[in-house]
Amino acid sequence: MRRLLFAGAALIAVTLTASCGSGSDPTHVGTPASPVADSTVDNSTSAACGHIRSAVATRMTALGTALGTYVGANAADADDAAEDARETATKDLHDLAADLKRLGASAGADSVQGAAMKASDAVTAIANDSDFVSDVMSVADIPKAVDRISTATRPLADACG
Repeated sequence: MRRLLFAGAALIAVTLTASCGSGSDPTHVGTPASPVADSTVDNSTSAACGHIRSAVATRMTALGTALGTYVGANAADADDAAEDARETATKDLHDLAADLKRLGASAGADSVQGAAMKASDAVTAIANDSDFVSDVMSVADIPKAVDRISTATRPLADACG
């Protein structure tokens, strides 16, 4: 069961952190931008993007754990534990959406602020979808869930480039 939980958490965290990386340049995927590295980027924007990437990694690790717990509880026919894990996963998504909104608002660039709001709204819609967690019945279903969240947060990856 622990191996299942860890696999789900690791898969989600790695995929989401990479999708919120610095554009299409593979040497910068998942690396927070340094406020000093690019003098054309407002320091508050650069810092906000770094904080957003960190929040995504943290929240997605928690979500991965909750989804792994959900899959394990379903496999063990532990309905109460599965329901608790579903609620935890939904809360983790709402927390991620709140972080995106809050951290995006601190960016100096309107493009990052707008992308953060768009991503926050998309993640909230996923959190409000009662089928999102219940559709994750095995570890094999996790990549589809990750893809959905990755698509929701893509505007931020583009804006933080």
